[in-house]
Amino acid sequence: MKYDVYGLGNALVDLQVAVEPRVVESTGNPPGSMVLVDGAARDRIVAQLEASRIMLHAGGSAANTMAGVAALGGKACFTGCVSEDEFGRSYRRSLREAGVEFFAQRGDGTTGSCIVLITPDAQRTFLTHLGCSASITPDGVRQDAIRQSRWLYVEGYLWDGSAADACRHAMALARKHGTRVAFTASDAFCVERHLGDYREILEHHADLFFANAAEAAALSGTRDVAEAARSLARHCGLAAVTDGASGAFIATGDRVIQVPARPVTPVDTTGAGDAFAAGFLHGITHDLTPAEAAEQGAALASEVICRFGARPRVG
Repeated sequence: MKYDVYGLGNALVDLQVAVEPRVVESTGNPPGSMVLVDGAARDRIVAQLEASRIMLHAGGSAANTMAGVAALGGKACFTGCVSEDEFGRSYRRSLREAGVEFFAQRGDGTTGSCIVLITPDAQRTFLTHLGCSASITPDGVRQDAIRQSRWLYVEGYLWDGSAADACRHAMALARKHGTRVAFTASDAFCVERHLGDYREILEHHADLFFANAAEAAALSGTRDVAEAARSLARHCGLAAVTDGASGAFIATGDRVIQVPARPVTPVDTTGAGDAFAAGFLHGITHDLTPAEAAEQGAALASEVICRFGARPRVG
């Protein structure tokens, strides 16, 4: 196989800034949530922040995961939609430098961006202006790359844009070519907005389902994390549910294994789940058991949350 993982997701430039809780409160959005904003709202919020404290990073959940796979020595590629603007050009350079092959679809308007507000407790709140990022069409999906990949990895955030048809097309191509499908729930509010579609994916398309405890609860109807993981795995075969400092619960059928988190002092939890997924996907494409893959995911996540930025610095 040419690739270990083909990722499909939003291509977003992150504007990260450390703030006090009152700044998050002033936006009117729940701490720790992902909220969609329009361009005017994004510009208004940015104007209220100290420009010198804003850190720019190429981001997007699935893209971060592909960068993590590559950082561990795996072969990853990614499809996202960017414009021919400065953010788009910067984004292309970032993925190339991360060792990820980028099959970009050119979009109209501006490249998407995400304001990441990070409070002293390391909690992050996302205010996302999708721009053209969620405008991936079925024509933008690379059948040849899916055919040459062990896994397809699809980001749930895409359901908030207009890319659901592209995702379904990609999953159908994966089935056609014997490529396994991994899906990440992305956000509990996203699960609630698209619950029917998520359950369809869980039951009919996914071979592996990633979620955090809140997302798994929204899907399964139980707040018992181990039982939620077990519930997901009964549908798709393999589920990985992260639960912060409690670690991760890996379920295969009715069997659940808890893998502890690495004890660290978090600085910024942005990208923790993306890094965990990267370590897990790299592990299962390199002959590790699911439990061993989860340990690698936990190690990578612990590296990411000890500093600002959503991508690992290993290689």
